Amino acid sequence: MKFRLTGNNLAQRPASTYTYTMPHFDFEGVPVTLQQLLAKARETLMSEAQREEQRQSFAYGNSHFENETITRETVRRESEKLKAADGGQK
Repeated sequence: MKFRLTGNNLAQRPASTYTYTMPHFDFEGVPVTLQQLLAKARETLMSEAQREEQRQSFAYGNSHFENETITRETVRRESEKLKAADGGQK
């Protein structure tokens, strides 16, 4: 990971003046840039099951942050209730 930030008042500088590179690594150990990862993500199609899992994960993260009594199971149960009330649409 390489960062180069210049100037004394970084908080007041526009983001375009920052230079940063954050490589990730694929399974062969070849560096992959964030731009390459984003391009690949745009081409990826999610199944309905994956989309539902992602939605529940998002709901859990935001709910648990505000209320620690919320569990993943709570979110799953409520999601099932909403699907049943909607007639299984979602």
